[in-house]
Amino acid sequence: MKKYAVTPCSCGSLRVIDLSSETSECPYCGKTIQNESARVLYSDSDPKAARDALARLTGFEAPPEDPEVRRRIEEADPLSTLEYKYEGCSDPEEKMEMLAHGLTKIYGTFDIDDVRKIEARDPERILKGMIELCIVFEAEPGRYKA
Repeated sequence: MKKYAVTPCSCGSLRVIDLSSETSECPYCGKTIQNESARVLYSDSDPKAARDALARLTGFEAPPEDPEVRRRIEEADPLSTLEYKYEGCSDPEEKMEMLAHGLTKIYGTFDIDDVRKIEARDPERILKGMIELCIVFEAEPGRYKA
């Protein structure tokens, strides 16, 4: 029978692992561990129960039950949602990936003015970084895609 566990990684992130596997890789830092030596904070044979425990341990709250609040969340402006997530991210490369994928999802292809809507301080530097890291490619002159 499979067993799932919530375990901390040395990078500080909590994650769910399948204890029936020999090893697991942290989705945040990429470090591989031997599952038999993992520090288990919670375990269960139900993967949903393990995910719920992870959510509780990380402070995640499920969407509210109030239909009006849920509707507002579901109808939120995708650009302002992307901006909120972008501003909350601290890793520069992760920010560029989030921005590129978010703008591609919203617009299909995007240009420097679309980047400027989210990153007003130095959009040219951010776009240059996305190109250099191969996060985006130029789909047509002046238009980019993740």
